[in-house]
Amino acid sequence: MLANFFRRLKIPLILTSFTAFMYVDISETSFYINNLYHCNSKYANKGFWEKEYQDDVSQYDWYVRYEEIAPIINKFIHNNDNILQIGAGNSTLSEQLYMENYKQITNIDISSEVVSQMTEYYKEKNLNIKFFEMNMLNLTLPENCYDIVLDKAGSDVLLVGRKPFKTYRKFMIEIERVLKKDGKFIFITLFSNFPLNKVIDKEKFEVIDFICKEKYSILILKKK
Repeated sequence: MLANFFRRLKIPLILTSFTAFMYVDISETSFYINNLYHCNSKYANKGFWEKEYQDDVSQYDWYVRYEEIAPIINKFIHNNDNILQIGAGNSTLSEQLYMENYKQITNIDISSEVVSQMTEYYKEKNLNIKFFEMNMLNLTLPENCYDIVLDKAGSDVLLVGRKPFKTYRKFMIEIERVLKKDGKFIFITLFSNFPLNKVIDKEKFEVIDFICKEKYSILILKKK
Protein backbone atom coordinates (compact mmCIF):
# COMPACT_ATOMS: atom_id res chain seq x y z
CA MET A 1 0.00 0.00 0.00
CA LEU A 2 2.74 2.47 0.91
CA ALA A 3 4.53 1.42 -2.23
CA ASN A 4 1.64 2.88 -4.19
CA PHE A 5 2.11 6.28 -2.56
CA PHE A 6 4.19 7.87 -5.30
CA ARG A 7 2.16 6.21 -8.02
CA ARG A 8 -0.75 8.23 -6.63
CA LEU A 9 1.34 11.32 -6.01
CA LYS A 10 0.66 13.87 -8.74
CA ILE A 11 4.04 15.59 -8.84
CA PRO A 12 5.93 15.75 -12.13
CA LEU A 13 9.60 15.09 -11.46
CA ILE A 14 11.92 17.08 -13.70
CA LEU A 15 15.44 15.69 -13.46
CA THR A 16 18.67 17.41 -14.35
CA SER A 17 22.32 16.59 -13.99
CA PHE A 18 23.22 20.23 -13.51
CA THR A 19 23.63 21.36 -9.91
CA ALA A 20 22.91 24.93 -11.01
CA PHE A 21 19.28 24.03 -11.68
CA MET A 22 18.45 24.05 -7.99
CA TYR A 23 19.55 27.68 -7.80
CA VAL A 24 16.81 28.80 -10.21
CA ASP A 25 14.83 31.64 -8.68
CA ILE A 26 11.15 30.71 -8.56
CA SER A 27 8.22 32.27 -6.75
CA GLU A 28 6.38 30.38 -4.05
CA THR A 29 3.15 30.50 -6.06
CA SER A 30 4.83 29.16 -9.20
CA PHE A 31 6.54 26.40 -7.27
CA TYR A 32 3.24 25.44 -5.65
CA ILE A 33 1.23 25.42 -8.89
CA ASN A 34 3.85 23.97 -11.25
CA ASN A 35 4.50 21.00 -8.99
CA LEU A 36 0.79 20.44 -8.31
CA TYR A 37 1.33 20.36 -4.55
CA HIS A 38 -2.23 21.61 -4.07
CA CYS A 39 -3.38 18.11 -5.11
CA ASN A 40 -1.32 16.45 -2.41
CA SER A 41 -1.98 18.34 0.82
CA LYS A 42 -3.27 15.21 2.56
CA TYR A 43 0.29 13.89 2.75
CA ALA A 44 1.15 16.62 5.27
CA ASN A 45 -1.67 15.47 7.54
CA LYS A 46 -0.86 13.40 10.64
CA GLY A 47 -4.16 11.53 10.41
CA PHE A 48 -3.32 10.30 6.92
CA TRP A 49 -0.09 8.68 8.12
CA GLU A 50 -1.68 7.18 11.22
CA LYS A 51 -4.13 5.35 8.98
CA GLU A 52 -1.44 4.32 6.50
CA TYR A 53 0.66 2.69 9.19
CA GLN A 54 -2.36 1.05 10.79
CA ASP A 55 -3.39 -0.44 7.46
CA ASP A 56 0.07 -1.60 6.39
CA VAL A 57 2.74 -2.68 8.88
CA SER A 58 5.29 -3.81 6.28
CA GLN A 59 8.55 -1.87 6.24
CA TYR A 60 9.07 0.48 3.33
CA ASP A 61 11.94 2.66 2.11
CA TRP A 62 11.21 5.81 0.13
CA TYR A 63 13.04 6.43 -3.14
CA VAL A 64 16.11 4.30 -2.47
CA ARG A 65 17.54 1.75 -0.07
CA TYR A 66 20.61 2.23 2.11
CA GLU A 67 22.88 0.11 -0.06
CA GLU A 68 22.67 2.58 -2.94
CA ILE A 69 23.22 5.78 -0.97
CA ALA A 70 25.76 4.36 1.53
CA PRO A 71 28.86 5.29 -0.56
CA ILE A 72 27.69 8.91 -0.61
CA ILE A 73 26.42 9.48 2.93
CA ASN A 74 29.20 7.46 4.58
CA LYS A 75 31.65 10.11 3.40
CA PHE A 76 29.97 12.56 5.75
CA ILE A 77 29.05 10.37 8.74
CA HIS A 78 31.49 9.02 11.34
CA ASN A 79 30.86 6.07 13.62
CA ASN A 80 30.85 8.21 16.77
CA ASP A 81 28.42 10.80 15.34
CA ASN A 82 25.16 11.53 17.09
CA ILE A 83 22.57 11.04 14.33
CA LEU A 84 18.98 12.29 14.14
CA GLN A 85 16.70 10.89 11.45
CA ILE A 86 13.70 13.07 10.58
CA GLY A 87 10.37 11.50 9.53
CA ALA A 88 11.87 8.03 9.86
CA GLY A 89 8.66 6.06 9.28
CA ASN A 90 9.24 2.31 9.13
CA SER A 91 12.32 2.51 6.93
CA THR A 92 15.17 0.04 7.44
CA LEU A 93 17.71 2.87 7.20
CA SER A 94 18.40 3.22 10.93
CA GLU A 95 18.76 -0.51 11.39
CA GLN A 96 21.22 -0.74 8.51
CA LEU A 97 23.24 2.20 9.82
CA TYR A 98 23.29 0.55 13.25
CA MET A 99 24.63 -2.66 11.73
CA GLU A 100 27.39 -0.57 10.10
CA ASN A 101 28.45 0.48 13.62
CA TYR A 102 26.66 3.85 13.77
CA LYS A 103 25.34 3.36 17.30
CA GLN A 104 24.01 6.79 18.29
CA ILE A 105 20.76 7.04 16.34
CA THR A 106 17.56 8.85 17.26
CA ASN A 107 14.47 8.65 15.03
CA ILE A 108 11.42 10.89 15.08
CA ASP A 109 8.09 10.70 13.27
CA ILE A 110 4.75 12.47 13.59
CA SER A 111 2.84 9.17 13.60
CA SER A 112 2.35 7.60 17.04
CA GLU A 113 1.38 4.37 15.26
CA VAL A 114 4.71 3.94 13.49
CA VAL A 115 6.65 5.04 16.59
CA SER A 116 4.92 2.29 18.57
CA GLN A 117 5.53 -0.31 15.86
CA MET A 118 9.19 0.50 15.36
CA THR A 119 9.96 0.85 19.08
CA GLU A 120 8.67 -2.69 19.58
CA TYR A 121 10.54 -3.88 16.49
CA TYR A 122 13.88 -2.48 17.72
CA LYS A 123 13.25 -3.95 21.17
CA GLU A 124 12.63 -7.41 19.72
CA LYS A 125 15.83 -7.21 17.66
CA ASN A 126 17.80 -5.83 20.64
CA LEU A 127 18.79 -2.65 18.78
CA ASN A 128 19.48 0.41 20.92
CA ILE A 129 17.78 2.85 18.56
CA LYS A 130 15.62 5.61 20.01
CA PHE A 131 12.28 6.52 18.42
CA PHE A 132 10.08 9.43 19.50
CA GLU A 133 6.79 10.89 18.33
CA MET A 134 7.59 14.45 17.29
CA ASN A 135 6.66 17.14 14.79
CA MET A 136 9.66 18.10 12.65
CA LEU A 137 8.49 21.72 12.76
CA ASN A 138 8.75 21.74 16.56
CA LEU A 139 11.68 19.62 17.68
CA THR A 140 11.64 19.12 21.44
CA LEU A 141 15.34 18.27 21.42
CA PRO A 142 18.44 19.93 22.90
CA GLU A 143 20.27 22.65 20.99
CA ASN A 144 23.62 21.91 19.33
CA CYS A 145 23.24 18.20 20.04
CA TYR A 146 23.51 16.32 16.72
CA ASP A 147 26.43 15.85 14.35
CA ILE A 148 24.14 14.63 11.57
CA VAL A 149 20.51 15.23 10.70
CA LEU A 150 19.45 12.62 8.16
CA ASP A 151 16.24 13.05 6.19
CA LYS A 152 15.09 10.56 3.56
CA ALA A 153 11.80 11.87 2.12
CA GLY A 154 10.57 13.15 5.48
CA SER A 155 10.56 16.89 4.86
CA ASP A 156 9.31 16.52 1.28
CA VAL A 157 5.83 16.52 2.83
CA LEU A 158 6.37 20.10 3.98
CA LEU A 159 6.27 21.25 0.36
CA VAL A 160 2.65 20.30 -0.28
CA GLY A 161 0.86 23.30 1.26
CA ARG A 162 0.02 26.74 -0.04
CA LYS A 163 3.07 28.27 1.65
CA PRO A 164 5.74 25.61 1.08
CA PHE A 165 8.69 28.00 1.33
CA LYS A 166 7.53 29.53 4.59
CA THR A 167 6.93 26.10 6.08
CA TYR A 168 10.29 24.76 4.99
CA ARG A 169 12.13 27.80 6.34
CA LYS A 170 10.56 27.08 9.72
CA PHE A 171 11.81 23.51 9.47
CA MET A 172 15.34 24.67 8.67
CA ILE A 173 15.35 26.91 11.75
CA GLU A 174 14.75 23.77 13.82
CA ILE A 175 17.48 21.86 11.98
CA GLU A 176 19.98 24.66 12.55
CA ARG A 177 19.06 24.78 16.24
CA VAL A 178 19.68 21.08 16.97
CA LEU A 179 22.80 20.66 14.80
CA LYS A 180 26.25 21.21 16.25
CA LYS A 181 28.58 23.70 14.57
CA ASP A 182 29.91 22.06 11.38
CA GLY A 183 27.16 19.45 11.66
CA LYS A 184 25.68 18.10 8.42
CA PHE A 185 22.11 18.00 7.13
CA ILE A 186 21.79 15.16 4.60
CA PHE A 187 18.51 15.27 2.70
CA ILE A 188 17.43 12.58 0.23
CA THR A 189 14.59 14.21 -1.71
CA LEU A 190 12.30 13.57 -4.67
CA PHE A 191 13.02 16.98 -6.12
CA SER A 192 15.80 18.04 -8.43
CA ASN A 193 14.27 21.52 -8.43
CA PHE A 194 14.63 21.98 -4.68
CA PRO A 195 14.05 25.72 -3.94
CA LEU A 196 17.40 26.27 -2.25
CA ASN A 197 17.51 30.06 -2.61
CA LYS A 198 14.08 30.39 -1.03
CA VAL A 199 14.39 28.11 1.98
CA ILE A 200 18.07 27.89 3.03
CA ASP A 201 19.73 30.68 5.01
CA LYS A 202 23.17 30.96 3.40
CA GLU A 203 24.50 32.76 6.47
CA LYS A 204 23.82 29.67 8.56
CA PHE A 205 24.43 26.84 6.09
CA GLU A 206 27.05 26.04 3.49
CA VAL A 207 26.00 23.92 0.51
CA ILE A 208 28.43 20.99 0.32
CA ASP A 209 26.86 19.11 -2.57
CA PHE A 210 23.67 18.48 -4.52
CA ILE A 211 23.60 15.18 -6.38
CA CYS A 212 20.85 14.39 -8.89
CA LYS A 213 20.01 10.76 -9.58
CA GLU A 214 17.29 9.30 -11.77
CA LYS A 215 14.65 8.97 -9.05
CA TYR A 216 15.97 11.11 -6.20
CA SER A 217 18.46 13.83 -5.26
CA ILE A 218 20.80 14.24 -2.29
CA LEU A 219 21.36 17.68 -0.75
CA ILE A 220 24.18 18.04 1.78
CA LEU A 221 24.49 21.16 3.95
CA LYS A 222 26.95 22.09 6.68
CA LYS A 223 26.04 24.34 9.59
CA LYS A 224 28.41 27.29 9.80
